[in-house]
Amino acid sequence: MEHEEEMMTREERRRISDAHGARKTYYIIIGLIAVAVIVVLSLTVFFHINEVYVTGDQVPYKAEDIVFASGIESDTNIILASTSDPKERIENKMPYIESVEVIKHFPFKMELKVTSAKIVGQIESTGALLIDRNGKCIDKIDKLKKGIPVIRGAGVISAQIGDKISFGSEKAYENLMLMYKAFSDAKIEGITVYNIGDDKQISATYQNKTVLSFGSSEKLKEKLDCAVKVIEKQKSGSQTGILNLSRVTEDKQYAYFSPEVLPNNLIADVLEQKN
Repeated sequence: MEHEEEMMTREERRRISDAHGARKTYYIIIGLIAVAVIVVLSLTVFFHINEVYVTGDQVPYKAEDIVFASGIESDTNIILASTSDPKERIENKMPYIESVEVIKHFPFKMELKVTSAKIVGQIESTGALLIDRNGKCIDKIDKLKKGIPVIRGAGVISAQIGDKISFGSEKAYENLMLMYKAFSDAKIEGITVYNIGDDKQISATYQNKTVLSFGSSEKLKEKLDCAVKVIEKQKSGSQTGILNLSRVTEDKQYAYFSPEVLPNNLIADVLEQKN
C-alpha cells in the first residue's frame, strides 16, 4: 500500500511538472507573438515621420528646398528611414553645403543639420570659379566677387560644379590649401590674393597692401607661422610693401619688409566692385 501511494505521488509530481512546462511554453509562445506584433506595428503603423526640419549653418538655400532635396517623405517609417541616402542627395545637389548630418528624433521627427561649404577663394577664369576647402567647385560666377580672395596661377584643367577641381599642378593646390588653413586657423581675415602659379614665387596679399612673399614652397609651414605672427603684431593695420619670408627656417624666424608700390598681379582690383 505504501508502495502504491509512493508510486501515485511520483505520477502526480510528473503530471504537475508537465503542466508547468506546458504553461511555460504557452507563455513563451504568447510573448513571442506579442513581440512580433509590436515589431510589425512599429514598422508599418506606428512611428511615421510627420516633421523634417533644418538646423546648422546659414546656407543660400531655403529650408523647404533642402528638405525636398533630401527625398524624405512624410509618413515614412522613422525606423526604416535611411540616414545615408538623404545625406548623399543633399550634398550632391547643393554644393554650398559641405556636409549634412541626418538625425532621427523618435518617434516622429527628422533633423537635417547642415554645415556650409567654407570658401577658400575665387579662381580667375571665364568669370570665376569658387573653390571650397575640400577643393570642390561650388559655383561658377560671371565676374570676380568682392570679399573673396582671388587665386592666381591655379592652372585649372577642369571644373564642374559639385566636383573637385582638377589643377594642372597638385603642388599648387597643396600650397593653396596650406596657406588657407594657416590663416583660417589663426582667424586672420583680409587675405585678398593667393599667387600659386610658380612654386618658386608663392605669395599671399594681406589687406591688398602687404605681400607675404614666401619664395619657394620649401618650409612653407614655418614661413606661414612667421607670417601669422607678424600680422598678429600689426595693431594699426598693414603697410604697403613686401614682407620677405623666403629665408625663414625651423630655427630662424627672419623676415624683412620693403615698402614699395605693389604690381597689379599682387593686388585684387575687385575690392572696389559691388556684389
